[in-house]
Amino acid sequence: MSRTFIYLVLLSPFLFQRVEAQSAQAERPPRTTAEQGKPVEDPLGRSTPHGTVVGLIAAVEQENLDPAAEYLDSELSPPDRRELARKLGDVLDRRLSSSLGRLSNEPEGDRGDGLTDRDRIGFVESPSGHVEVFLDHVQQGQGHPIWLFSSSTLQKIPQLYDEVGQPWIERYVPGPLRTTRWLSLPLYQWITILLFIPLIFGVA
Repeated sequence: MSRTFIYLVLLSPFLFQRVEAQSAQAERPPRTTAEQGKPVEDPLGRSTPHGTVVGLIAAVEQENLDPAAEYLDSELSPPDRRELARKLGDVLDRRLSSSLGRLSNEPEGDRGDGLTDRDRIGFVESPSGHVEVFLDHVQQGQGHPIWLFSSSTLQKIPQLYDEVGQPWIERYVPGPLRTTRWLSLPLYQWITILLFIPLIFGVA
């Protein structure tokens, strides 16, 4: 009896903890259907049209072209996608007609535009005319759908970039001076600034 009593005394704390854990689990309310079906936030912000556009522009400004390429509905090779993302960001930053604050912040997009699984975020005015910019609601893998720049819009970006996204002076600047950047500015612009400083002092 004494040995049995000692075993019970030694085991009692563990038994008590197990009972408490089971009791807490039983008291925890079950997850509702709404909680179980709540969309998981996309780490790149592509759950809404607003997040996609702002995320793309910010990534291009910060020269983070690998993440920027993830906002495109494109099957190009990684280097080509990065270059296309850079051109798209420049075009939107310079010529997008719509204010970023007016873009939909809802996972379903703008329900009032009459489009299904597509959002019109604005247009870009160019010498060849108005080009509308669209996002598509795309299913990738097993996750929730995300918003990506549509392939139909991306096909027009190279021409748009040549028309409105590229300053005229860049047509005469060697490629490495245009593509190499520091603090978001092309290298040729830094060289121009350095050359103009003595000129400004001389005029002064």
